[in-house]
Amino acid sequence: MGDRAIVHFTHGDEVSPAIYLHWGGGDVAEYLARCHARMLGRFGDVGYTAARFIGIAHQDIDGNTSLGTWNEGDLATIRTPKYSHGDAGVFIVHLTPAGQPWQVEEHGGYGITANGTKPWPVCLVPYAAAVAP
Repeated sequence: MGDRAIVHFTHGDEVSPAIYLHWGGGDVAEYLARCHARMLGRFGDVGYTAARFIGIAHQDIDGNTSLGTWNEGDLATIRTPKYSHGDAGVFIVHLTPAGQPWQVEEHGGYGITANGTKPWPVCLVPYAAAVAP
């Protein structure tokens, strides 16, 4: 039950801890857009980016539940279907040079588009499109 999402940031071999949103799956795109704007000029800083994303989510979540974090660190595990809790799914955000859109992988859920009802913010691009020749 909920509208769950798990977010990881990555750059090179570094992977952030999981950021778990129990009711925030539909807010991931907005949170990422706000975080992208905040992190301009700080390219590739996985730890600081994850911390700022948590801070942005924290502003919208009351109480002492519905926002969590844990260490995972293994992209192979993160990409497996059983890692997702469903709902919005898992987001792996590849940090890119300052000013460029972040590349976002989506696994095991409805993702950013929410079945086509939400557009992608201009600061984000699907990972498959970003790496296509």
